[in-house]
Amino acid sequence: MLLVTGATGYLGSALAALLTDTGRPVRATIRSEARASVLPRRVERVFADLGDEESLVAAMRGCEGVFHLAASLGPLPEDTRRSNVDGTARVLAAAARAGVRRVVFTSSSAAIVAASGLVSEQAPNGTALVDPYSTSKAEAEGLVFAAVADGLDACIVNPVNVYGPSPYGPGSYNGLFLAAARGEVTEIVDAPVGWVLAEDVARGHLLAFEKGQAGRRYVLCGEVATFGHVLGRFAELTGSTHRVTALPPGTTLPDDATLFARRSEVYGKLGPVHIDDAQAKALGFAPRGVDEGLSLTAAWLGEQPEAQPQPPPASEPPPRSMPKRRDDSEKAIGLEMARLFGLNPKLMMAPKGKPEDSKKALDQEPDSAALDVGEAEFPGGGEGLTEE
Repeated sequence: MLLVTGATGYLGSALAALLTDTGRPVRATIRSEARASVLPRRVERVFADLGDEESLVAAMRGCEGVFHLAASLGPLPEDTRRSNVDGTARVLAAAARAGVRRVVFTSSSAAIVAASGLVSEQAPNGTALVDPYSTSKAEAEGLVFAAVADGLDACIVNPVNVYGPSPYGPGSYNGLFLAAARGEVTEIVDAPVGWVLAEDVARGHLLAFEKGQAGRRYVLCGEVATFGHVLGRFAELTGSTHRVTALPPGTTLPDDATLFARRSEVYGKLGPVHIDDAQAKALGFAPRGVDEGLSLTAAWLGEQPEAQPQPPPASEPPPRSMPKRRDDSEKAIGLEMARLFGLNPKLMMAPKGKPEDSKKALDQEPDSAALDVGEAEFPGGGEGLTEE
């Protein structure tokens, strides 16, 4: 039996689907039966909470392995740390008590990226990023290494920017693709970053469990490509006439830039992302590249009416001529994008005339990969902020 925390989320549901499709018995920790509807019927559901070690021990009894994907973007730094650090400490302690053979911890490239842009499996325990999500993931990695030193068999996977099909629906970076294709994002900083399909990340988790070594990291990356290339190619594949303006790395975007565009600004302040993933490749990790992944993603999103990009009617003015005030339409877009990314709607709806609110949102923003990776099973984690 394999236990998955965060199994009702964007990445967790992809992993649960892969495990069941390959004939493995799966148990998922849940907090809500309604949210568990995304799981395959064969998955056993058990109520457990990251704030309750005893519930985690009970959930892990009889399990050979644990995949810990649950994470949070809590409304305050202390909320994020409480879920991502304290919650991980409880998962590791519970695994040791329950006699689990191996734990695979889902971290992020955000937890190990250097100021030079290097994302390396050999990185020291730390990150060049300063937002609470990235630093909490780095701290949680330190707990995993300490648990390994105490005798627990555990390893870490570090996905880069995750996109593509998932039973959960169009979460994670799919939201940015759709926003750009709809003309809701018009400028981007053309920083090179790593991209990887959710389905390939799920396969990377399984390889780490089956073939990985205790105390090692495995960076899961399909290909490095710039934001401009990725968003432009996705628009082409969907038939959208919208194209983002790609600005040089290091550019500071205007105060009214969307939260999505500001993600590229963060990467643009680092050196060009380059990847050291030799250990993942040695396991047999063979992810698909960006062009193949985007083709697959565009086809998948085209089958989902609520996500399919639609060009505006010819009678509508182009996006650049729209007033820059937050009218009801902009609020609706902000709320929808908050839902897609699992972020606090309040961060998406900063009042006009307060650029510091936009900067505050940037400071709270995580890198990539673990967006929507799983359900943060911690009470009081912050409405709209738990990753599910």
